[in-house]
Amino acid sequence: MITATIKRAEINRISHMARKFNAVAKASVAKELARSAYNIDAGAKRNAQKNITNVGGLIGQIRTEPVGSDDLTWVNRSSANYSAYIEFGTGKKVNLSHLVKAGFPASWAMQFKGKGIKKLNLQPRPFLFPAINAEQPKLKTRLIKILRHNAKKF
Repeated sequence: MITATIKRAEINRISHMARKFNAVAKASVAKELARSAYNIDAGAKRNAQKNITNVGGLIGQIRTEPVGSDDLTWVNRSSANYSAYIEFGTGKKVNLSHLVKAGFPASWAMQFKGKGIKKLNLQPRPFLFPAINAEQPKLKTRLIKILRHNAKKF
């Protein structure tokens, strides 16, 4: 049998270091999440400009904002009521590949496929989800780098 004893002072020191690491890492992560949110916003606007005719109204509806007070949750959205139809298409032309690649369930956008009553089949012209998909690997790389860098300090 092996017995190990850890002194209370050592546990307190490790606990203090963990709290300090958490605070430093959280601030760095929050900064990178904000950076990515605004990169997605800019990418969505660029994609809309490139792929959509008469795009002025749509670009004005693309927004990015923090949710809550911790700056760890951000939302990218387009508040134009027709955004989803442009993003995913309609009817038989619905394409959810960008959505699924971003990690969202296909069922989330199936509502835009319709019930087959109308014969309106609009080609998708995605603008938001390609921007999300382009930013995700960059964010992951930056977060790993931040966490490794901060871990070396402790």
